[in-house]
Amino acid sequence: MFEGLTRLTKRLVNKATYDPELDKALLAEKQEQMKTRQMFRGQLTFAEQIIEKVYLDKRITSIAYTEIKTLIQDSYKWLETNQDATALEITEKIEKFNNDFSRSIVGDKSRQFFLNTLVLFEVTFNLLYSQNKIAESVLSKAKTDIEKEQNFLKKNPNENLEVYEGHLDAFIVKYNEQKVLLEKDKETAIQIQKSEVPITLDASKVATKASSGLTPKELNATKEKSELTVENKDIAKAQKINWGELITDIIKYSTYATLGTLFFCFVIFCGTLASNYTIVRPLGIRILFFIFGTLFFYLVGPYFFFQKYILGKELFYNSGAYLIPLFEYDPTKEMKDGFERLVWFPTTKALVRAREEYKFGLEKMIS
Repeated sequence: MFEGLTRLTKRLVNKATYDPELDKALLAEKQEQMKTRQMFRGQLTFAEQIIEKVYLDKRITSIAYTEIKTLIQDSYKWLETNQDATALEITEKIEKFNNDFSRSIVGDKSRQFFLNTLVLFEVTFNLLYSQNKIAESVLSKAKTDIEKEQNFLKKNPNENLEVYEGHLDAFIVKYNEQKVLLEKDKETAIQIQKSEVPITLDASKVATKASSGLTPKELNATKEKSELTVENKDIAKAQKINWGELITDIIKYSTYATLGTLFFCFVIFCGTLASNYTIVRPLGIRILFFIFGTLFFYLVGPYFFFQKYILGKELFYNSGAYLIPLFEYDPTKEMKDGFERLVWFPTTKALVRAREEYKFGLEKMIS
């Protein structure tokens, strides 16, 4: 009963306050809001597509690309978080977006002009060097200065055109002998900027072609060609035989080879000394001492020099193997010479006596 009374009261109030003109205006405003929102979203999509294309075509720098991508993403977020924004508010946002977009493009034109001019400067110096008109030291110095200017741009990407032009003019003055050519490069860079397709959010103007001048791709091709010319010159220069350098290199590397061979022989000799020193011991110990002797040659060499020439001790080297004592033979029954003596050693009286002394000492130690 009470619910029916409530519905009846509500219908009576709505009938009394109903304004068809107001409802019509609200509906029109809602439709306009949806239309404007859809238009803004379509413009953002188109801006995203066009900025990807011009970036791939190298018509904008990575700095402008990042700025505009951020601007587009922020605009998308604004649409998502402002669902109740009126058509007027969306229109104002569109106008602000267009202004920020244009400002980024204009600012990037200054950066591109600066970069293009530096590229042309480098091309000029490479060509002059390939034609033997400047020394290699001048080319190297110019490239270093160009790299400094490129680093300046990275650290100061948002300077105005006058600042960049000031740096270019200072560079031109520094290389006074090439001043005419560098000034021509600067003028060429200006023509490149003028001949580029204007970047616009108007889809109908995107396909417009530049009427004259070099495109960025042609500019890069010119740079690559000049670098190839310099590289070819360097190859030709390298192919000329410099007899002085050749003889010096032969002497130098021959000395290295000789010293290396002598060092290797000394290391092996220390291993031989160490293994022959233990000639009275079992085969495994002789092999182990050979390895230790080569690894610790810096200790073994001085030690045996002191034992042999200072203390005058017999080291059994003269009766040992020439390399490593692996096998023993009786010189009264057979003879070993040449390469056989590298691993064979004779059973001499001194060796037999030393072996008996070693055996006696070993038995005494055990007992």
